[in-house]
Amino acid sequence: MSFAQVLEELPALSSEQRRQILERIIELDRGGWLDIDDPLSEVDKQIIESRLAKHEADPTSAISLEELENRLGQRSRK
Repeated sequence: MSFAQVLEELPALSSEQRRQILERIIELDRGGWLDIDDPLSEVDKQIIESRLAKHEADPTSAISLEELENRLGQRSRK
């Protein structure tokens, strides 16, 4: 199968199949392709890593998306 044929077939695949392809690409490329033209600075990345570490240390420090939406909805109604 040619590269062009592969690209042509992608829309016919299920979302699960496309997810598996994406995971395989990341695995083959060791994730390096994600950093191409990465808009995050090193400082941004450090902030994210720090916050993630704090959350992993205390998972109760976060709220669910549903709770966030509820809180934002209450604020917008005031």
